[in-house]
Amino acid sequence: MTKSLPAIMLFSLLTACQSVPPAQEMPSSLPLVVVSGGLQGELAAEPSFAVANQGNHVWLTDSSAAEKAEARISLLLTQRMIEAGLPITASEQARYLFRFELGSDTLLSDADLQQRWGLNPGYAGSSRYPKGAMVLDLVDSQTGRSVWRGAVQSDVMPASLDPTQREARMARILDQLLGQLKRQFPASGL
Repeated sequence: MTKSLPAIMLFSLLTACQSVPPAQEMPSSLPLVVVSGGLQGELAAEPSFAVANQGNHVWLTDSSAAEKAEARISLLLTQRMIEAGLPITASEQARYLFRFELGSDTLLSDADLQQRWGLNPGYAGSSRYPKGAMVLDLVDSQTGRSVWRGAVQSDVMPASLDPTQREARMARILDQLLGQLKRQFPASGL
């Protein structure tokens, strides 16, 4: 019995140090870095919000999958806006429109985020998955100018991730962005 104790301890140590396979990694364990571009303007009294019908982009090589992802993100964003208590309306009548872009670091690199949106995320990434970003821009429909923008950088989710986990991950990203928006406009009653 005493001779097998060191072998049991070594086996326990080795199995305890093994990493979790990517397919089993939960979306909440992948880090998120939320960056806000800050206030670009003021919100009008009694603001109304919607997701823009045009100008949203999900950068995927498969255009059909990109269109489906854009539609799904638009729906999920609308649901998250309702849950966050934002006053929403039809896009033609909304004072403020959300526009989003989602892509990998090769399409939404740190330099792109800095040059196009003035954002400095600073997430170094990991060696496990490629880095990606989502930018959410709030545009005044009357002036066409951005009044707020934010971004999330993180590891891109593995393709093997369950669709339910993928949607939970996207909901978490949108919750973080909308929460940042509400914190930056405290006087608006959002």
